[in-house]
Amino acid sequence: MAAGGEASPAPFALLARAHIERLGVSKAEFCRRTLLSEKTYERIRYGRIADRPRPETVMQVCVGLGLPLPDAEELFNAAGYHLGGCVLHEAYRALLAQGGLTVYGCDAALRSLGLPPLARWAEEP
Repeated sequence: MAAGGEASPAPFALLARAHIERLGVSKAEFCRRTLLSEKTYERIRYGRIADRPRPETVMQVCVGLGLPLPDAEELFNAAGYHLGGCVLHEAYRALLAQGGLTVYGCDAALRSLGLPPLARWAEEP
């Protein structure tokens, strides 16, 4: 527990926040790139996100921040996942290795493979 009786931030939140700060990404830019809400940004930024966020959320953070595969794998591991062993996570690994994609681009690729998109509600502008 952290000082004041609050729980310490989860490893995912700590690592994601470090990437956000290193890259100098503002809240508005983070939300635009990841298609995640301001509330989710705040949860990550202040360490209040679940110990194990959904894999889609982790992927959106990785893609939105343009993380290279090794950094993305580290973020997935910090969230309690391994990029491998199932078709969906293998697809995530391939997309991250390709690099340069947006969440919209990932969604299109995932749909073409018959896999669920990251941002089910979003349509490319």
